[in-house]
Amino acid sequence: MLQSRYSDRPGARKEAEDEQRHLTAEKTKLTNQRKKLLDAIYTGAVPMDLIAGEQQRITDQLTTIEGRLNAATTELDVIETNLTRALDLARDCYTAYAAAEPRLRRLFNQAFFTHLYIDEDGIHGEYAEPFATLLDDNVLDAGRAIQENGGHGAPSMAETLNRIADNDANAKTPGALGAFG
Repeated sequence: MLQSRYSDRPGARKEAEDEQRHLTAEKTKLTNQRKKLLDAIYTGAVPMDLIAGEQQRITDQLTTIEGRLNAATTELDVIETNLTRALDLARDCYTAYAAAEPRLRRLFNQAFFTHLYIDEDGIHGEYAEPFATLLDDNVLDAGRAIQENGGHGAPSMAETLNRIADNDANAKTPGALGAFG
């Protein structure tokens, strides 16, 4: 699977969207420069020896931006796919875990956790990304508020995720693991 430079971190989608917006603005700027150059050609305001170089510069930059825009779009697609898979796993992980063979349970543990701790109080762990973000108490509370009352008076999911991305989400240690019984 294609690995995105963004897809394994909180705030990844926002960064990829910001990159896409920036590139789109640059493309618009270059397209406008190309139009101004064409107008200058028609009016004879630009010497012919400068026109070819300027056209080539604009074309080269537009080609580079198109490539980067395609990559940014692909990165967003990868993020969406990974998020969908993570949500599908998190939706009913207990049932899937309980029905799984030992080898598959090990893979579940590796996918969901960076560390598991077993002590007299039970099983505790540190979630791996993206589950650390998806199962963060603030995200779950925001999700519940949105479900219950349309999010009125509560921060939006995007605001919550951005706040978590700004904090060090990887340093969080969740409490007892209710999802795995």
